[in-house]
Amino acid sequence: MPRPKRIFERNAIYHVYNRANNKRGINLTNTTFDYFCSMLSELKKKYEIEIYAYCLMTNHYHLLIKTLQPNLDKFMKEFGQQYAQHINKLLNSDGPVFVSRYKAKLIHDDAYLLQVFRYIHLNPVEANLVEHFYDYPWSSATHYLNTTKTFVDKNFIKKRFMHTKDFIDFVSYRPQAVNVSNFKIWKL
Repeated sequence: MPRPKRIFERNAIYHVYNRANNKRGINLTNTTFDYFCSMLSELKKKYEIEIYAYCLMTNHYHLLIKTLQPNLDKFMKEFGQQYAQHINKLLNSDGPVFVSRYKAKLIHDDAYLLQVFRYIHLNPVEANLVEHFYDYPWSSATHYLNTTKTFVDKNFIKKRFMHTKDFIDFVSYRPQAVNVSNFKIWKL
């Protein structure tokens, strides 16, 4: 049975993720992470993508992106091919790096957007790699806590919080079900 055809939209926000094939590593060194980030930065311009969050774990990644054009498929094809070639070259191997094609969930509302944003940044905490989400070096978390220029489009998320402390409290809060109305969040 063929896979269902994906429908891509203009100005759509997606949670995109993929896992490594055979539990192999896809984040091997600081240079791997630097390559991951430089590739995102380069391709976001080429495909008119806004990047709101990312997290590169040892065997998978997460992206929270907005497609200004209906071209998620083209962006992800080039991203997946380039990153797979980079990993295969580092490991002196060949073959598929990822277990399957990327997954992409369309995000329709603010509450779900913020849940996904939190989920992406809490991945390293849940994996017991760090105690605080902002201590993990291979995610966009630190981009939100400093004022340096970055390829991450921070304002889209930051506008929803009155203060940096509200932002940190929101992302750090980890109950099973979160009621976002408990936080002082500005809506667009």
